[in-house]
Amino acid sequence: MDPCLSFVKMARKNLGIFKKNPWTAALFFIQASECYLNANDKRRAFQYAYQAANLLEKYWGKGKNDVVLSDLEKAFGLILKTNPRRIKEIKGRAFKIYLYHAGKLENSGNFLAASEKYEAAMQFAPSGEKAKEVLLKAIAVLQKAKEKESVIRNRALLEKIDSRLEHLNSLLPEKFEERKPELLEKAASKVVISMNLEVLKEAAQNAIRELSSEFPVKISNINIEAQGEMLRASFEASDYNTTVNMEQKGMGCDVSVFASKLSSALEIASLVKYFLDSKHALKSIFRFEVEGIIDKKELLAYARSILMATKRSEEGLKIAHYLDTLAEILSKQLEKDLKQSANQAKKLAEMLKEIYVAGSKILSVDSEKVINFVNSIIRILGDRN
Repeated sequence: MDPCLSFVKMARKNLGIFKKNPWTAALFFIQASECYLNANDKRRAFQYAYQAANLLEKYWGKGKNDVVLSDLEKAFGLILKTNPRRIKEIKGRAFKIYLYHAGKLENSGNFLAASEKYEAAMQFAPSGEKAKEVLLKAIAVLQKAKEKESVIRNRALLEKIDSRLEHLNSLLPEKFEERKPELLEKAASKVVISMNLEVLKEAAQNAIRELSSEFPVKISNINIEAQGEMLRASFEASDYNTTVNMEQKGMGCDVSVFASKLSSALEIASLVKYFLDSKHALKSIFRFEVEGIIDKKELLAYARSILMATKRSEEGLKIAHYLDTLAEILSKQLEKDLKQSANQAKKLAEMLKEIYVAGSKILSVDSEKVINFVNSIIRILGDRN
């Protein structure tokens, strides 16, 4: 007689016409799966784990019945154990569930459990980059926990957090310091833009972790590492032949943009500021410096890129940061008319920042102002070339 079959019968009984109890049925399917797994019958173990996951996910989806989350995750874990080749079928769903559960635990102040859920989510991540982002999130959660007064006073909890941090940091695939020289060499930089930004700590950390999926242009070779209280990131925008290094600690964020052309460096620097601002992470710009030859033809090319973005009615906030960068570079020129234009660009940028939020396209009344102003800059720069 099959001892596991009794669990299957109880599960089906709870799905009968007169008794619809999907949660209870799913629990019996999980018991059946575990029973068959112990009997080394992975085929049937997978079958019932899969049924349990489907029932629980459907039940959870009806009003977010969060009490079933742990059971749902158990079913996902059994699927992974019994038939890892079929994991693609539930990968995205499981990843979403684990992230939701981790976020819920984090919001409730259960940071250790949240870090464990984030780590568990890694096995269902759709890519290595996503797995790394989740790992960094787990590390950040614990680092945030260490700042809490209640944690500081609890030595035993602090030791547990430090032990977890050591474990999670050991999972990081490669260190930022090891890649940094390689990235700088790849950039073949003739121009370097250095910025020191004032940011909101948590919002900036969250934004940096979303670089791979949210940055406005295509980027690659993304590397993110948490080191103590510092979060470091680097990436390449190959279409612009540009490399970016970022170091965020507390309310400060140092950004270095390495490029072969000034126009590319200016555009990527603008997009970094815009990206942080769109994530509600940017407060102000403390420093903006340019190393390398400032070619007026490159300034002209950058001005034309602003003109084209405005004519395409792109986001008002993005254009504001383009103008803000233009103001910074013009203010460093010796010519009086360019310095005066820098003040105008700054005022226009600030006006747009006050009006537009991320996602809002520039209105025709404002795009006309920008087009007229940028055309005046193009005429000044054109006369000098």
